[in-house]
Amino acid sequence: MADFVLGNISDNNLTKIYNQNYDKIKKKCNSKGELWVDPYFGPNDKSLWEGKNKRDDVVWKRTKDISPEAKLFVGGTCEDDVEQGVIGNCWFVAAVACFALHDRLVEQVIPDVEKQELDNKDYAGIVVFKFYRFGEWVEVCVDDQLPTAAKSGKLLFMHSNDKSEFWCALLEKAYAKLAGSYEALNSGTSADALCDLTGGVSQYYDFVKSGISADEAKQDELFKDLLKALSRCALVNCSMVVNEGEGQESKRDNGLIVGHAYTVVKCYELSLGLFGTSGKYKMIKLRNPWGDTEWQGTWNDNDPKWKELSDSDKKDMDFTNEDDGEFWMEFHEMLEHFDNITICRIINTDMSMTRKRWHMQEVRGAWVPGENAGGCANFPDTYWSNPQIQFQILEEEDETVQLVLSQKDLRIEDRENLTIGFRIFKVADDNTLRLTSKKGTKTAGKTKFTDTRELYHRCELEIGRYVLIPSTFDQHVAGDFLVRIFTEDDAFVEELKD
Repeated sequence: MADFVLGNISDNNLTKIYNQNYDKIKKKCNSKGELWVDPYFGPNDKSLWEGKNKRDDVVWKRTKDISPEAKLFVGGTCEDDVEQGVIGNCWFVAAVACFALHDRLVEQVIPDVEKQELDNKDYAGIVVFKFYRFGEWVEVCVDDQLPTAAKSGKLLFMHSNDKSEFWCALLEKAYAKLAGSYEALNSGTSADALCDLTGGVSQYYDFVKSGISADEAKQDELFKDLLKALSRCALVNCSMVVNEGEGQESKRDNGLIVGHAYTVVKCYELSLGLFGTSGKYKMIKLRNPWGDTEWQGTWNDNDPKWKELSDSDKKDMDFTNEDDGEFWMEFHEMLEHFDNITICRIINTDMSMTRKRWHMQEVRGAWVPGENAGGCANFPDTYWSNPQIQFQILEEEDETVQLVLSQKDLRIEDRENLTIGFRIFKVADDNTLRLTSKKGTKTAGKTKFTDTRELYHRCELEIGRYVLIPSTFDQHVAGDFLVRIFTEDDAFVEELKD
């Protein structure tokens, strides 16, 4: 058992879900000599299900009752720590598997691990996590009681390969608390989960709608983007849609699971001659969050092609012939068999870091029916009443700008996401007033309307002033929004009022 560890963990500057302060709760439990039971997300059916009870064999157990050697971490973190349980939240599991590869991100979400370890003498049955929600980091406390199956005694939901390691099971519990229940995690997107775990911004590519499937130049560009993004600690997931006649998470003949999110672990450009030919092979390594069930097509673990590779290539590619859910494919086959990919980029705004720094400015606001909830441009009589945010590009031609429009996660309120989008207009260099029509402007960019929680757009803009108008698709719809603008130089962002 680890020694008593002094020092506060809770950050006074962060919002605390249900106003639960880790340090105060732990101190109170230590003084009474008891383990904490969370009054808002305790060991009951309400924490498990959205409505009716779905199974009667659930037994809640403390981590020490599941494993006497229980610890948060055993030998650090890696993607193999993370395996999916009985609910259909592969989108979250795949995101966590990505996240587990980056120690810095793990330390950000699970603070002061040594002080929180499950075998500390002052342990009080409470663990705190941090998630990024709607432009800020928030703290979520959970007790260490986890749902298990009565007959087997095994964890029902996300778990580690090592029976004494519990960081991912408790992380999932904290995330379920944010959503309202474990069952609420049956639906979601990897894009949202990746943002919540990193504070990054997610870019979603539909291979058909974006034209990538039919355009080799766009395919090459995407592969280069993936190589660069992964080298800069981006987190990447891909998935395929369920076709007519297929069941959710059913297995295809090629070993792939439909309606299922996979982690993109690595990209690699392979130069070699195979069977009398020579050339370059764009390769991509994927991981099934189940920890098994792999691709059975070309370059599967048992493909004779692997015998043609040098030991150094295999080492660079981290190739292992094991049923561990990890496998390699050629990139063009991935594009053929999968339908979309999500890249979550960690945008650096820290002056102390050596890599490129971006300036970030943000505007928070709300659409209020009767005032500024004007809907999309299909409603010209009300569209210009929407919030208007002006920014400037001053330093160089064709500067890269990254724009993110976010809305609050409404699942815990049993409400659906709003359908949101935005347009960018180039205006006069001396503009200080709100726009009342398109007259005198030029459309510099726009997004499609979508019900995703965050909407990302990257573009190149010339020197000048621009006005961004965020809106819902329909008129008179209430909602909160956050706009983040990332530029290479200060953009002098302001919300236009006059």
